[in-house]
Amino acid sequence: MPSQNGNEGVTRWIARLCRMSASPRDFRRQFESLVKLDAGDAPERVRARTLVRSAKGDKVLPAAGGRVLASVIPGAIYQDIAGEDHFYWCMPIWRSTLDHYIEFATGQPVPYTVVRKFAVILCTDIVNSTKQAVVAGDTGWRETMEGHDRVARELVSCQSGQFMGSTGDGLQAIFDMPSQAVPCGAEMLKALADIGVTIRAGVHAGEIGIVDGVINGIAVNLATRVSQKAADGEFRASSTVRDMMLGGSTPFTYRGQHELKGFDEPWRLHCVGRS
Repeated sequence: MPSQNGNEGVTRWIARLCRMSASPRDFRRQFESLVKLDAGDAPERVRARTLVRSAKGDKVLPAAGGRVLASVIPGAIYQDIAGEDHFYWCMPIWRSTLDHYIEFATGQPVPYTVVRKFAVILCTDIVNSTKQAVVAGDTGWRETMEGHDRVARELVSCQSGQFMGSTGDGLQAIFDMPSQAVPCGAEMLKALADIGVTIRAGVHAGEIGIVDGVINGIAVNLATRVSQKAADGEFRASSTVRDMMLGGSTPFTYRGQHELKGFDEPWRLHCVGRS
């Protein structure tokens, strides 16, 4: 899942899934059965409506194999999915890929309403969360995350923002104005540090989509990338946010131009506060 590189929450989840779903001996038997599997003429005898899907850049099961399978199943529909993840439901476009599947299975498009609005997006991430979780254990880490969420929710509420949910090792929140989001993020770094949780944070502003309480869009992706560029205990803002707050009292320190994954042009990033 290349799209999740650096996402410690997903890394920890996958490791736990591997440990709990099969013993090493079970997995070896499963793997050997797949290597020796020969479907024979079974695909040619399929009569059910069939949808075959592959991620274009999948290096576990290349898309070429999916196209061959679709070609031998009578009447099968083949669909390429943009991306490289073998588990494509973990990609940022997971909702649209599953919507297409539901429409194929039911014959009806998925009904939902997309709300478009301008927002300032605050994203945070806990530093070294995987290592901390191992040291703390399941119970200790759950208590840590409960404390993290409690502090974060209170601070977001104090600035009239909306807590949009936990990302496993961090959060997403939206605000109407940068003058709400930036103080919230700065205070969050301090308040969480007081309970022993070090985070990095990022903020960006732009138009977003909201579907069933979930935010999406390029602006959300960019806010996430900005937070990933922050150092431990640092709060970074895109040039968009910094420019919107010109004339205010919040100091920003220029951190140069950065290549952000998924974006063609480099972005100017600033640290909130003086270095």
